Amino acid sequence: MTAKQALAQLAAMGDAKQMHRLMGNALRRAASRIRTAASKAIRSKGVGRTLWGGGGRFKKNVKGSRALLKIGKVERSGGTTSITITAKGFPALMEQGGRTKAHIIESQRTRRLRVAATLEQKGRKNTAAFLRGAESRGLLAFRTGGRLAFATRVKHPGSHIPAQPSVGPQIEANVQKVEQELVNAVNDHIAAASRPTGEFPLQRVK
Repeated sequence: MTAKQALAQLAAMGDAKQMHRLMGNALRRAASRIRTAASKAIRSKGVGRTLWGGGGRFKKNVKGSRALLKIGKVERSGGTTSITITAKGFPALMEQGGRTKAHIIESQRTRRLRVAATLEQKGRKNTAAFLRGAESRGLLAFRTGGRLAFATRVKHPGSHIPAQPSVGPQIEANVQKVEQELVNAVNDHIAAASRPTGEFPLQRVK
């Protein structure tokens, strides 16, 4: 039996509310699985590995990547029940590919001096003096034209992020599993509804 046939059988019983509940529960479980699997995939490649996968000097951060994958509410419209998973930030860039915005990179000393100037304007002279007296952590170092260069402040033109989708492939991989879970849930509900009063089934052992 397909998921469509199972839902049609449930609808024929006149139990539309239960049908929507079963569909919603199946979609929520699937969305949670997909987010977990996609988050793991994001941490294993490209910029995702650098930011959240423990590559280089960054520590492994599972929550950081999961937080940028948002699960929406179950919605019903025109006989269709759906749920959305939205990627934000770098996971969204990785999903479709793109380019980061141009931005300024400053050395720690330059940043401290800029903050100190702002604090002085606000009258917080003691804190500003502390920042100005802080030990310098060095300059920015980078290669340009085959030579090593140093600067306190540079304008980064932005980086190209190649498409490395994680959410899409996980959705495709879970379609059949969601349908089978829905069929099982509908069959269990139909069996329970047709069971004589006073008859109790044995608990399933997973």
